[in-house]
Amino acid sequence: MTGLVIASDLTTEPGTRFSSTHVWNDLDEEWAITVGKARRFRPVIDQLDLPHTAFVAWGSVGIAHIVPDSHFFQFHDDGELAIIIAAHDGFVSKWQDPLPDAPIGDLVAFYPDNPHRFYVRRGDMWALGSGLLDDLLMRPEIWLFETPLDWLRAGRDGLCVLDWRRGIAPIVSLGRRLNVQNAAFGQTVERRSRAYLDSLMPEIFVDASFGFGAARSGE
Repeated sequence: MTGLVIASDLTTEPGTRFSSTHVWNDLDEEWAITVGKARRFRPVIDQLDLPHTAFVAWGSVGIAHIVPDSHFFQFHDDGELAIIIAAHDGFVSKWQDPLPDAPIGDLVAFYPDNPHRFYVRRGDMWALGSGLLDDLLMRPEIWLFETPLDWLRAGRDGLCVLDWRRGIAPIVSLGRRLNVQNAAFGQTVERRSRAYLDSLMPEIFVDASFGFGAARSGE
């Protein structure tokens, strides 16, 4: 995917959309712009019912108008308003900011009214939260979340798989029980595991607890 269409003047009035004047390809620049725009659409973000940690643990939530392109997305002023999340590559703890040398690996977008359908900017990251694998190894179970919104609502404490073909093997190789929030998603995880793994199958546990703290219920 190439090119973000943005306005040359980023201090435009609230509600102003991206205009087709400049093209950017840098994820850090793109992320900074979407976070800046989020302030103008705070009521949209407030309706997501996110916990405080969704904003302070790994930075803010962005917002922008996007146009889907298969599993990917482009920023464009003719698109619909979407929530943007940065998938960072490298963290030491869920409670700390990204390390200075931990770049943004990708951007993830979803529409507020349909979080089950989400899109990626480049496809370089296999999961939201993948930078926390060392931290997750300290736990007897790992939470898998079906959507980026579920992941945000749980304080970003766990994983949301973006690419099952690349993601299921490192998850199962951790040898931990996988917690999911509903049986239907548990069946999806099992089906994906059988499709991409030859033998080793994960233990999947359905736990209907939800919201901030749900991902830490076993601690």
